Amino acid sequence: MSRSHYSWTITLFSFASMSLLALEMHAEESSSDRSLWRVEFTNDAAENGRLIEGRILVEAQDGGILLEDRAGVLWNLTPDRLIRREQTDEDYSRMPAQELADQLRLQLGGTADIVNTDHYVIATSGSRLHAEWCGALLERLLKAFLAYWRSPELNLQPPDGPLPVVIYPDRASFVEAAVTEGGAAFAKANGYYSMKSNRISLFDVTTERPGNQRPMRSRADVQRFMVGNTSLVSTIAHEAVHQIAFNTGMHTRYADNPIWLTEGMAMFFEVPDLHSTSGWRTIGRVNSPRLQSFRESLTTERRIDSLSSLTADGTRFQEPKTVEAAYAEAWIFTHFLIHSHRREYLTYLKMCSEHAPMNWMTREESHREFEEAFNKLPDHFESQLLKYAGRLAAR
Repeated sequence: MSRSHYSWTITLFSFASMSLLALEMHAEESSSDRSLWRVEFTNDAAENGRLIEGRILVEAQDGGILLEDRAGVLWNLTPDRLIRREQTDEDYSRMPAQELADQLRLQLGGTADIVNTDHYVIATSGSRLHAEWCGALLERLLKAFLAYWRSPELNLQPPDGPLPVVIYPDRASFVEAAVTEGGAAFAKANGYYSMKSNRISLFDVTTERPGNQRPMRSRADVQRFMVGNTSLVSTIAHEAVHQIAFNTGMHTRYADNPIWLTEGMAMFFEVPDLHSTSGWRTIGRVNSPRLQSFRESLTTERRIDSLSSLTADGTRFQEPKTVEAAYAEAWIFTHFLIHSHRREYLTYLKMCSEHAPMNWMTREESHREFEEAFNKLPDHFESQLLKYAGRLAAR
């Protein structure tokens, strides 16, 4: 995978943390109330009020709230922006597919084509064939993800509403939108998942073909193109796993999810399966680019306390000099734990899935949680991990 993919992910987590700073300082316990609220507030860029419906996830001591609207978008509303709020007699639910489709179509200028699958609403300004191909891939991946993690410990559930995907007509349009949403680093990626909007954003990669090639006339044409561009498929799978994990109960948006855990999970599934029609047979396959990056880091920059620093916080994922090695180590540590300590890993996943939004852990607390699940601190696995990497490389 290219370094640009790494740099985007850094921005995503940094952006989420910074935008929630005001609530972080005064957050109380999160709410499990499923009541539907109507909230009027002022936008940052306008004085006029805006009215939305959603559920309150967190209420701060100073009156600020974290609200999830019916499209799944999270709103961090400080007290000075709130005009009024009222509780309705209804329960919160995600908006139905048609309503979500109308909203996504507006985001793309009102003329987007809509592709509906069992669990996704895809709005595309590009080729419908490409969007249909993406929809089939996303459904396969979701089905395989839930099957792979089916266990009493986790009890993951299908998404409680359609998952949104936006596909721009070309890279230039994608870049323009990405810069607006998250800054220049977003624009360097081939796609991204936003925890705030709960959307995956992509562009029609078939427009990257040389101009002298014949137009794509079937899903088979798209398939042949994607088989020759597996790094693009890896990006779609990686971002899709983020969206799936945050919508099935594995992770909680705007909670203190260990970055090594969330990114390790996405990389565990990102090796493309381009030949199955119903599953995802490459789950847990050796991720050759990640393994190569890890082995290179052993001779250049790996620290003695590497696993300790990786699992303590997200610092190494935020530094350009260490980000590539951090991703590689997160992948191989995840691969090692799933295959060698699966029961303890499931316990750890369960513990992390119960993190409440807006509650942040210290480095010491993160290590204590890891130790509670694995009965050992991360450093204990250093020598085992290096031997494991050697065996993978010898395959």
